[in-house]
Amino acid sequence: MTKKQKQKWIKVLRSGKYKQGSNHLKLNNRYCCLGVAREIGVCYRYNLEEFVNISFLPIKIQKALANLNDNGVPFEVIAGFIDFAVEPTEGVG
Repeated sequence: MTKKQKQKWIKVLRSGKYKQGSNHLKLNNRYCCLGVAREIGVCYRYNLEEFVNISFLPIKIQKALANLNDNGVPFEVIAGFIDFAVEPTEGVG
């Protein structure tokens, strides 16, 4: 994920455009923070049969984000975690 993609994800999470849900990437128009990433085109693929498997995030970060989200931590706070913990990589995207 590039720096631009990371900033887009953070901005969208903070915008209030997406309603937060839990335990699914998207269900009934509610999203996990990882589902938002997929919805806005920041990630390229995911696999529902395994864990989310977003190619640009280490599994440890994916699990941390899913846990924060599923425990009701607001998108605004999750956006701050992403800003702090996710290192952009240049190249793809």
